[in-house]
Amino acid sequence: LFTDHKGRAWSFYALTGRWATVMRKARAAKPWLDGFMARELRAVFATVATDGGADDRLLQRYLGHTPATILARHYQRKRDGELGKVVASFSAEWALSSGTILETQSNG
Repeated sequence: LFTDHKGRAWSFYALTGRWATVMRKARAAKPWLDGFMARELRAVFATVATDGGADDRLLQRYLGHTPATILARHYQRKRDGELGKVVASFSAEWALSSGTILETQSNG
Protein backbone atom coordinates (compact mmCIF):
# COMPACT_ATOMS: atom_id res chain seq x y z
CA LEU A 1 0.00 0.00 0.00
CA PHE A 2 2.79 2.45 0.89
CA THR A 3 6.09 2.52 -0.99
CA ASP A 4 9.34 4.41 -0.72
CA HIS A 5 10.96 6.45 -3.50
CA LYS A 6 12.33 3.22 -5.06
CA GLY A 7 8.94 1.52 -5.10
CA ARG A 8 9.70 -0.84 -2.20
CA ALA A 9 7.02 -1.53 0.38
CA TRP A 10 7.46 0.22 3.70
CA SER A 11 8.64 -1.99 6.50
CA PHE A 12 6.51 -2.47 9.59
CA TYR A 13 8.84 -0.14 11.50
CA ALA A 14 8.70 2.58 8.84
CA LEU A 15 4.92 2.48 8.80
CA THR A 16 4.47 2.47 12.58
CA GLY A 17 7.06 5.23 12.98
CA ARG A 18 5.29 7.45 10.49
CA TRP A 19 1.91 6.65 12.03
CA ALA A 20 3.22 7.60 15.48
CA THR A 21 4.43 10.94 14.11
CA VAL A 22 1.09 11.63 12.42
CA MET A 23 -0.88 10.79 15.56
CA ARG A 24 1.41 12.85 17.80
CA LYS A 25 0.83 15.90 15.58
CA ALA A 26 -2.90 15.19 15.28
CA ARG A 27 -3.31 14.91 19.05
CA ALA A 28 -1.44 18.17 19.54
CA ALA A 29 -3.84 19.90 17.15
CA LYS A 30 -6.99 18.04 18.21
CA PRO A 31 -6.86 16.95 21.87
CA TRP A 32 -10.08 14.94 21.46
CA LEU A 33 -8.01 12.40 19.50
CA ASP A 34 -6.15 11.46 22.69
CA GLY A 35 -6.72 7.77 23.26
CA PHE A 36 -7.73 7.11 19.65
CA MET A 37 -6.38 3.76 18.44
CA ALA A 38 -5.44 2.99 14.83
CA ARG A 39 -7.68 -0.06 14.74
CA GLU A 40 -10.64 2.16 15.63
CA LEU A 41 -10.09 4.09 12.40
CA ARG A 42 -10.95 0.97 10.40
CA ALA A 43 -14.09 0.41 12.44
CA VAL A 44 -15.13 4.06 12.15
CA PHE A 45 -14.58 3.89 8.39
CA ALA A 46 -16.72 0.75 8.09
CA THR A 47 -19.50 2.21 10.23
CA VAL A 48 -19.60 5.57 8.45
CA ALA A 49 -19.44 3.88 5.03
CA THR A 50 -22.30 1.55 5.96
CA ASP A 51 -24.37 4.43 7.32
CA GLY A 52 -23.67 6.33 4.10
CA GLY A 53 -25.09 3.51 2.00
CA ALA A 54 -21.89 1.83 0.81
CA ASP A 55 -22.44 -1.52 -0.86
CA ASP A 56 -21.69 -4.29 1.64
CA ARG A 57 -19.89 -6.44 -0.94
CA LEU A 58 -17.56 -3.60 -1.89
CA LEU A 59 -16.91 -2.77 1.75
CA GLN A 60 -16.21 -6.43 2.54
CA ARG A 61 -13.65 -6.53 -0.25
CA TYR A 62 -11.92 -3.34 0.98
CA LEU A 63 -11.81 -4.60 4.55
CA GLY A 64 -10.83 -8.15 3.59
CA HIS A 65 -13.76 -9.78 5.36
CA THR A 66 -14.66 -13.33 4.39
CA PRO A 67 -17.18 -14.78 4.94
CA ALA A 68 -19.64 -11.97 4.36
CA THR A 69 -21.32 -12.41 7.76
CA ILE A 70 -18.24 -11.08 9.58
CA LEU A 71 -18.93 -7.52 8.46
CA ALA A 72 -22.48 -7.44 9.81
CA ARG A 73 -21.74 -9.43 12.95
CA HIS A 74 -18.57 -7.59 13.94
CA TYR A 75 -19.54 -4.01 13.24
CA GLN A 76 -23.12 -4.29 14.47
CA ARG A 77 -21.82 -5.57 17.80
CA LYS A 78 -19.30 -2.74 17.91
CA ARG A 79 -21.95 -0.18 16.96
CA ASP A 80 -24.11 -1.27 19.86
CA GLY A 81 -21.25 -0.73 22.29
CA GLU A 82 -18.23 1.48 22.50
CA LEU A 83 -17.85 2.06 18.76
CA GLY A 84 -21.20 3.82 18.65
CA LYS A 85 -19.86 6.34 21.15
CA VAL A 86 -16.61 6.72 19.21
CA VAL A 87 -18.43 7.33 15.92
CA ALA A 88 -20.82 9.82 17.51
CA SER A 89 -17.93 11.67 19.15
CA PHE A 90 -15.84 11.59 15.99
CA SER A 91 -18.75 12.86 13.88
CA ALA A 92 -19.51 15.66 16.31
CA GLU A 93 -15.89 16.78 16.54
CA TRP A 94 -15.46 16.53 12.77
CA ALA A 95 -18.53 18.70 12.28
CA LEU A 96 -17.21 21.30 14.70
CA SER A 97 -13.73 21.36 13.19
CA SER A 98 -14.86 21.41 9.55
CA GLY A 99 -17.84 23.71 9.92
CA THR A 100 -20.13 20.98 8.61
CA ILE A 101 -23.32 20.02 10.39
CA LEU A 102 -23.70 16.27 10.75
CA GLU A 103 -26.54 14.40 12.36
CA THR A 104 -25.73 11.37 14.45
CA GLN A 105 -28.27 8.64 14.97
CA SER A 106 -29.06 7.00 18.23
CA ASN A 107 -30.22 3.40 18.08
CA GLY A 108 -31.79 3.46 21.46
